[in-house]
Formats: sequence, C-alpha cells, structure tokens
Amino acid sequence: MTLRRPMRVGELADALDWEKSRVAHLLTRMENRGLVTRTEAGATGRRTGVELTEEGRRTAERATLAHGANIRRFALDRLTPDQAAAIRSWSEHLLTSG
Repeated sequence: MTLRRPMRVGELADALDWEKSRVAHLLTRMENRGLVTRTEAGATGRRTGVELTEEGRRTAERATLAHGANIRRFALDRLTPDQAAAIRSWSEHLLTSG
C-alpha cells in the first residue's frame, strides 16, 4: 500500500488488519529512519496521522520495482506460452468484468 495522502493511524491499522499498537511501533521505526512523518490532531495533540516522506516514497518505489522484477523472474518468466496466455486472458477478463 502506497500512501498518496495523509492517513489516520486507525485507518492504516484497519487496512493492514493489524492492532493499532503494532502499527504504532512500526511507524516509530519508520519515522526514525525518515520514511514517514506523523502529525498531531485534535485537542489532545496525539499523533494520529501518518504520511510518507520523499525518502519514504523513493523507498516504496524501489521496493515495488524490486518486487515486480522478482515476480517476473521467479514466476512469470517460467511460464510456457500457453500458461502465460491463460493468465493474460484471465487477467483481462477480471479487468473488464468488474
């Protein structure tokens, strides 16, 4: 999941199906590495929002490209032409029937 807008921590926890405390610990580590910033909101000043930094966006982009390359290398490149055609057909059907 790539953050394109500030997101509430609770929203992120729900999207990941994680407990808020687990997300908070991860965000602390990511914030320490300069990958995200957290924002304060409300009268209590609690850090309730999160957004990727530019470094976080670059890191996510590199990870996405590496992941895609690995999928191609370890799965797609090993398919026969008939298997690739079947997956292509199925994928196109999913995209057009939704």
